Amino acid sequence: MGNSFRRRTVTAAIGFMAAVVAASVTLAANGGRHTGTAAADGEFIDIDIVDFAFEPATVTMDTSDAIVWTHRGGESTQHTVTADDGRFDSGPLDALGIGFDLQFETPGTYTYHCEIHPEMKGTIVVR
Repeated sequence: MGNSFRRRTVTAAIGFMAAVVAASVTLAANGGRHTGTAAADGEFIDIDIVDFAFEPATVTMDTSDAIVWTHRGGESTQHTVTADDGRFDSGPLDALGIGFDLQFETPGTYTYHCEIHPEMKGTIVVR
């Protein structure tokens, strides 16, 4: 149980850490604080968070597009962009100008809301 066991343990730990880093990069690439990077052939679709509403409330997009929600203000409170089914969650967007971007790989209809202000609702239709 000497060096061989230690070597396998260290190798397993390094492999686990690499998997965690890879998963973090994938999550950041597919949804997170606004990075300014759209899909190669797509475009940005902007949704403003302003006056306790998502504007526009309904958006139709292609799978190649990236959607960007930005806290534009009108009030100085936190908001979230949270899927009704839990598929995505921005976490608190607590300052004006802070954004959250996301791409959808699967066509369908996705509904979301602000976790803090549940009356704020939106719909994304992906073709």
